[in-house]
Amino acid sequence: QVSVYDLDGDSQKEVIYLTESGLHVAPYGHKGRVCTFPVRPPRIPQGFSCRQETGWIALNTLIPGAAAASFLLAYHAGEGLRPVQGDINLWLHFFSAPPARAGALWGQGFDPEHLYGKGLFVLEPSDRGILYSGHPDITAPILVCRSMWEDLNGNGTPELVALDRDGRLRIYEAGSLLWISPALADPGTKWWMPCLTPVSVSPHGPPMIVCSMQRERGKGSRESLGVLYWDGEGYALSQPSPPLRGRICGISPGKGGKLLVATSSMEDQRTELFELTWKGWN
Repeated sequence: QVSVYDLDGDSQKEVIYLTESGLHVAPYGHKGRVCTFPVRPPRIPQGFSCRQETGWIALNTLIPGAAAASFLLAYHAGEGLRPVQGDINLWLHFFSAPPARAGALWGQGFDPEHLYGKGLFVLEPSDRGILYSGHPDITAPILVCRSMWEDLNGNGTPELVALDRDGRLRIYEAGSLLWISPALADPGTKWWMPCLTPVSVSPHGPPMIVCSMQRERGKGSRESLGVLYWDGEGYALSQPSPPLRGRICGISPGKGGKLLVATSSMEDQRTELFELTWKGWN
């Protein structure tokens, strides 16, 4: 997984990336040191999320068949990566722009069979660790690690866009289900987690959500980009783009409506970072 953000609010971007050995934070477009938080067996890295400009990072790892073992980390360019709390038996997820009432950090219980349980929790990060604040008004089996808030329909109330266990996107507003997308991958695909990120393709254009869509399965699988948007009358999911080289492991908004897209290929063991320019629906 790869993301590019201003992580600690110093107006300089960092590239945050996850490998089998741990989480790494490196300067992006400027000089500086690479910071690493190692993940040691039996834990297996699963993913991360960041609270931009605050330095907070949620790192999710798995102890197979036993528990989630997540970490709350803090980053500052002058101090590096600092563990705040570890081995939390929850899947943790930071939202980039949540409504004030929703909370910036959610947790989801661990389920030995499905990995993601039904219990959802609103949390707060602190220097003492995570603090419990309550429960969200969503009871559906969503995957909190693939969820985000965005005002797609422009009515001033952000919708919750979340992936469900069947690989479909669900859209909620004020706790009510508004729309369900077709599956983003073949029904037989197990444990596939698409990337999602909000992006505006013009300064005055409506927000959209760019997501990865699986086109080809297997060791050499290639993935495409799709766009979730409001067409003036309802929600719509675009046709997939031509497939990129490998599996999409990160999507971040760039400058001027551009996208930074990271792909990983199991065949040649390469991870590449592309800058893509929006050219319209065609």
